[in-house]
Amino acid sequence: MGNVVVAKAPPEKVWGAKEMVKEGKKFLDMAGLEKDEAERRKLFAAAIKDFDDAIKENPKYAMAHVLKAQALSELGKAPEANAAALNVMGIIPASPREWTWKGDAFIELRFVDEALRCYNKAIEMDPNLRDAWLGKEQALRDMGRSAEAEKCSIKIAQLREIEKAMKGIAPEGTG
Repeated sequence: MGNVVVAKAPPEKVWGAKEMVKEGKKFLDMAGLEKDEAERRKLFAAAIKDFDDAIKENPKYAMAHVLKAQALSELGKAPEANAAALNVMGIIPASPREWTWKGDAFIELRFVDEALRCYNKAIEMDPNLRDAWLGKEQALRDMGRSAEAEKCSIKIAQLREIEKAMKGIAPEGTG
């Protein structure tokens, strides 16, 4: 891969936490492909910076904590990685979206029971949040509960059709 130029958003562009996490994830992906150890370390450091910026912007964005933990772990910083991962436990979501993010973070950490609880809370607050249903479906499949996961799949398809209809797109099978 050679020398890597770490690109950042222009100073006039203000990024939200989600964009910062996407940028950090790119660095993680690039680091996974990099052969040169010094370049890998630079990419992981850039990723951690983006995740720190995302956490500063939105401390409840659980996925930023999890991805930071992964990057720190790759750098051999186990105590810091564990602390970053444990930050997810302390996040108290206030919205269905935040519950979904926390569930996604728990899926990444392989805490499937906790993830399912988060998705259920998100769905309880907003039964039409498709991302929460997608997460719940994945958690149930990971737990070997295929019949329940299939019910989620049906709900996801229904929500997708509603979203299409709201955008003026004819539902599948209606000509």
